[in-house]
Amino acid sequence: MQSEREGGRKVDIESLIEGAKHVGNVFAWRIYGIERIYITLKKGIKLPVGSYVFVKDEDGLPIVYQVASPSYYRYSYDFEKRLIAHGGISRDESHTYDCIGILVGKVMEDGKVQPPRYPIPPFTKVYECTSKLMEFLTTPHKAPVLKIGSEPLTGQEIRISLWALIRQGLLISGAQGTGKTTGLLTLICRALLTYRNLRFLILDWTGEMIVLKSLAEKGHPDDTGFKPSVKILSWDGLMKALSYSKPELLVRLIKEDDPRVRGAPEEVLTQALIICNKEGIFPTKDNLLEIVGDVEEVNGKPKVVGGRFRTRRFSTIETVRDVIELSKRIPDEKPEDVLTLDDIVNDLKSTNIVMIDFSKTADPDIPDDFELKKSVAETVAGHIWEVARTDREFGCIVVSDEAHRICPEKGYGTLSPI
Repeated sequence: MQSEREGGRKVDIESLIEGAKHVGNVFAWRIYGIERIYITLKKGIKLPVGSYVFVKDEDGLPIVYQVASPSYYRYSYDFEKRLIAHGGISRDESHTYDCIGILVGKVMEDGKVQPPRYPIPPFTKVYECTSKLMEFLTTPHKAPVLKIGSEPLTGQEIRISLWALIRQGLLISGAQGTGKTTGLLTLICRALLTYRNLRFLILDWTGEMIVLKSLAEKGHPDDTGFKPSVKILSWDGLMKALSYSKPELLVRLIKEDDPRVRGAPEEVLTQALIICNKEGIFPTKDNLLEIVGDVEEVNGKPKVVGGRFRTRRFSTIETVRDVIELSKRIPDEKPEDVLTLDDIVNDLKSTNIVMIDFSKTADPDIPDDFELKKSVAETVAGHIWEVARTDREFGCIVVSDEAHRICPEKGYGTLSPI
């Protein structure tokens, strides 16, 4: 019985299950369906949690299950409980070792794995998966393939398809200290070695990803001749640069310094910055003051003249002008070398790893505020997404440790739209 898998690979299913050990039978002591079966093992046989077994369907094809909830079963009597209490014990060995099988899927004749159509009949023989069958099930059949480690309970090597990772994404979850960051670093390093044209944008919230800088300095640990390019950007430097092109970021910074930026003054200032952004005008003090307009006395009464906000109250315009003139966030002249979002895109086109370090704030003029950091992360990731959506020649893998920073658990913060 041969099958053909993706890419024309021939699969001999009979060879995959040849020599499989009979370990027990399906025992229908309760109603069961397709998704799980109840297994009683033969005497003297134990299977650990996470191991794999299979049964043969009516057409002889294997249906694979993963072992869960192993337990002993034996009907006990009241007198045996009293025997234990008085130091005696029954030597009756009539107990059984049972477990539950959670469906993995049926290996079809074309090599694909899919759900079976009917439940398994009671008393069907259960076999332990052979090493060949396990390798077939756990190894992606589309290159390149990454080995990321071994499953600790069974020792089974874990491999993933690089292309599936790029196209579908990956979430690594676990308690503190379980190795999430170590696993992620391993994954990045091995992915780069497998396909050296990969590009990563890393949002580093804790500073633990900074060790990737050593790749550029010392070379890859598995191939020192390969030195991936790495560029690290500080979030506060990026915040200052992006604030000139992102009105909402600059307004947030100005609000940190001046409590008058609320209500109508905030609306006018935000609209003035948006006008600058749309018309390609750099938001210097003079340019903003020209857009906002001025207040002069006309026929003995204060009136808004010039600018784009003549219908606004003169008191609002006066407040906004005063805020602009006093703000240290708004430059008098356009700085030379202002970083833009497109600069980050260009960096990603020529650099293996571009990392934004959110773990520390060096600029004393930038508040060490989580919401500001989150805004920067959302702005950069959102722009990368839009560029990749319209430019088929561009792409990168966006990595964020501490994913709850931008994707918090329900009820524990605002979910980022990106």
